[in-house]
Amino acid sequence: MELTVLLSLTLIYIMASNGTQSIVWQINEETYRQTLEQEAGPPTADRPGAQIYYGSIHDILSYPCEDGKPELVQAASTSIHNAHGQFIENIHLQTYTSEEHFWTELYEKRYKQILHKSQEFLDATGGPGDDVLIFISCGMDACEHEYESMSRHNRKVPASFYYRFARDTCALSDKFAGGRIISVLEGGYSDRALISGSMAHFVGLTDLPESVKADESWWSVENLIELEKATKKRRGGRPSLPAAGSTRQWIERSLAILAPLDSTAASVVSSLRAPPSAPTMTLRDRTKPAKTPTPASSPRRSTRGKASTSTSKPKAKRRPSKGGDTLEAPIKFEHISSGSSNEGETSAPAAAPEQKKLPRVVLKLGKPQPSDAS
Repeated sequence: MELTVLLSLTLIYIMASNGTQSIVWQINEETYRQTLEQEAGPPTADRPGAQIYYGSIHDILSYPCEDGKPELVQAASTSIHNAHGQFIENIHLQTYTSEEHFWTELYEKRYKQILHKSQEFLDATGGPGDDVLIFISCGMDACEHEYESMSRHNRKVPASFYYRFARDTCALSDKFAGGRIISVLEGGYSDRALISGSMAHFVGLTDLPESVKADESWWSVENLIELEKATKKRRGGRPSLPAAGSTRQWIERSLAILAPLDSTAASVVSSLRAPPSAPTMTLRDRTKPAKTPTPASSPRRSTRGKASTSTSKPKAKRRPSKGGDTLEAPIKFEHISSGSSNEGETSAPAAAPEQKKLPRVVLKLGKPQPSDAS
């Protein structure tokens, strides 16, 4: 049996997720088409596809709407409900002057509208059931502790927002989805924004009685600074756990919880840094072997005598001249002994081997001399 899945998707993000909204629109459009066909034609056993409610809280002045492109700004400002099969609500982040201003004016009157519209969607599509599931895409880059370079327009939320919103979403899930919630981390760049937002959000998702309230000072700036100091990386490796009683109890508990995560990460890093196994095939060594140095021989003294020369004029190959006739170039060979012409030099010992005579080639170009008639 096929079930009609009802998804309530809520995004908290400094940037508008126009891609996710486009996917939701296409799914709802196809489901709406199937519904119209079934209403107009004979009844079938097949049921329409999923229906999704999409709600987003984001900064309209940030990416991808920062340049003010009409199609992007319009898509990030869409608010349509139960028309053409669409259920979409976009709410823009606003600046606030104080905590009281944020909670009384912005959260209660504007931001909680995301959850009110989600409840209207669930009421209009069948109410509670096993086919209802709630997703939260939680972006910590909207947190008050995010880098100023990311929050250039001062559109942000207090860290406690992630706790309050999670608690209100859990109440909605308990009513319509049997407590089923899937929450994923979607963004965040500052360590302090990630720590405070994640801590507040996890505490908000904890299954506690309504009468039990969390201490929101857990993610105060003072405690965040203390936690950052305790978990700060030192040169030479990760920090060790402090001695029992040397720090406050909640710091010790936090470090004990984070220690297994750090050791797991360290094992992953060590496995990545391990040297690769030796390959079974290797390249042939193409380097030339080093030459063995030979001992230097004693200098040889030249033999006494004058250089003797012999001259011969063999015919060289013919090459065409400009006029088309061929010319013969006589080649003169001179054999020169390695002797010296100086008479005052001392003659070499008789045992010295005679050096090899080297030929000397002299190439003379031009017309050959005519031979004398005999």
